[in-house]
Amino acid sequence: MNEDSVLNSLDMVPYCDKDMFFDATSKILTINPRDNFLSNTQYTILINNKAKSGNLISLEEDYKLVFTTGT
Repeated sequence: MNEDSVLNSLDMVPYCDKDMFFDATSKILTINPRDNFLSNTQYTILINNKAKSGNLISLEEDYKLVFTTGT
């Protein structure tokens, strides 16, 4: 992936301070929240279609990941 384009295209709702980094191959993105997630809360991670591959090809559509924390 084009790391800068992915990092600039990523939003997390609700917002939380986080550290983000890619592995050596630029294929795996790790997101580490700086504080604990809130209990019983739905989070959405959105990477919009401005994110680009290593060949500078844009995503065809936004990528959305939704998860809910427990107690």
